[in-house]
Amino acid sequence: MIIYITGYGRSGSTALSEELERKLNACNLGEVKYLYQRGKDGLLDSYWLNFREENKDIFANPSISLNSFDNCFGFYKWRDRRRYKDIWTKIFNRIGLNPGEEVIIDSSKTTLDSFMRGIYLFHSFDEVYFIQPKRKVGDVIKSLLKGKNSNIERNKRKSIIKRVLHTLSVGIPHLLITKLLTQIYRLYGLEIVKLEDLETNVDNFIRKKRLTKSNSSKELPMIYGNRSRKE
Repeated sequence: MIIYITGYGRSGSTALSEELERKLNACNLGEVKYLYQRGKDGLLDSYWLNFREENKDIFANPSISLNSFDNCFGFYKWRDRRRYKDIWTKIFNRIGLNPGEEVIIDSSKTTLDSFMRGIYLFHSFDEVYFIQPKRKVGDVIKSLLKGKNSNIERNKRKSIIKRVLHTLSVGIPHLLITKLLTQIYRLYGLEIVKLEDLETNVDNFIRKKRLTKSNSSKELPMIYGNRSRKE
C-alpha cells in the first residue's frame, strides 16, 4: 500500500506523514526525490552506487530516468509505463520494502518536477491512496516568510526584505501552481485532511479508506528522505 501526500511546501506534509506513520506503522520515505538523486549526499551516493551498476539494463542514472516520467510532461512516456514500475520495484527491493505487505508513505508533494509521479504509481501498484494536508493560508504565508529550512538550520537567515520578496516572487506563485496541479488528483480520490485536530482527521481518513496497519517491524537504514538524513 502506498500513501502519496500531495500539496505544496509548508502545507503540513511532514506533520501529516508522521501521524500516518505512527497510526499505520508505515515506512515513511520522506521526500522521495532524495532517495535517488545523485550528488545530494555522500552517504546516498555510496549506498546507491552498486544499485546503479547492477541495473544498467533499466537505467544508467535513476534520477534522470525517473524524472523523465515524473515531471509535468511525463504523460508523453505513458506507453513506456511498465518500465516505470520496473524501476520502482527495483528500488523497493533494494530498500527491502514490499508495497503488497507494508504501508509506504511518499511525501514529495506536488511540483512541476513530480506532478506525474503519483499517477504513474497509481497505475503501477495496487492500493495507492492520495491525501493532502490543509493548513490555514495565513499560517502558510507565515511559514514561507521564515525562509528556507536549510538557512534557518545554519543560522543564515536572509533579511526580512529578501524573504518577503522571495515569498512574493517564488513561494506564493509556486503555491498557486501546486494548487492547480493538485486538482487533477481529485480524479483519483484525493482526500483533504485539515491540520486542525490532525489525529482525529487522520483516523477518519484511515477508517474511510479501510486502511490496515502494517505488521512489519523492520528498521530501514537512515538513507531515505531529507528529514531522516538530517537526523
